[in-house]
Amino acid sequence: MTDVVTVERDELSDFFLILRLLKGTVEFHNRIPFTQFPEEKSDEEKAGMAALAKSLRSERPMDRQLRIFLADLFDPDAPAQRVISFKRRKRGRWSDIGKRRFVANRIFEELHLTGSSKTLTTALEKWGSYFGLSNKQIEEIWYEQRNFAAAKAGFHGIFNDPI
Repeated sequence: MTDVVTVERDELSDFFLILRLLKGTVEFHNRIPFTQFPEEKSDEEKAGMAALAKSLRSERPMDRQLRIFLADLFDPDAPAQRVISFKRRKRGRWSDIGKRRFVANRIFEELHLTGSSKTLTTALEKWGSYFGLSNKQIEEIWYEQRNFAAAKAGFHGIFNDPI
């Protein structure tokens, strides 16, 4: 007896969006075949990327052929027409989360562990000066990262902000 696999209509349309994104479709012009991919930054490309992300996050096993197509995009020796490249999402100056958390950890230690600074203002001034950051920058880092710094030190929920 053969097992029947049920596939939802959305899953099937997602599969075809992903397939078009990764391998393209064959179009004919003047009886000459060529592979066409969704245009860069088009709605079709975004839909294909969203479908791929949804599939990767799903609990369901991924189709073997899709896994092979993805592997070909990463494999430098594969005969793929497309490649995946990694680049920053934002333009301009890039925020380094590791650096920001490091700074927040120093401030937290100053205030709550060593007790060297008695007030938040004193700690912010000290570490802002040390790291060469403006008052605005150091405050922004502190209020953005303070929960992570507290949790790292074993103090959970002391600021009553959701992490």
